[in-house]
Amino acid sequence: MRLIFGILVGIALTLGAAAFHDNNVPPGPPALNPAERRIIDWDALGAIARGWADSVRNLWGGSGEP
Repeated sequence: MRLIFGILVGIALTLGAAAFHDNNVPPGPPALNPAERRIIDWDALGAIARGWADSVRNLWGGSGEP
């Protein structure tokens, strides 16, 4: 149980650190310095998460609509 909890905490810390970094990067053209670039393409991550949610809904036989 502690292993699963540790894995979940690690995932949350990793995503939280990436979100914190990406929110503090100034908008504009991509910089040459890797430390000044965004780590995660949040739009692509959102599309992947929606795709997974749709797959789970289809697997369970629900349409996802009220």
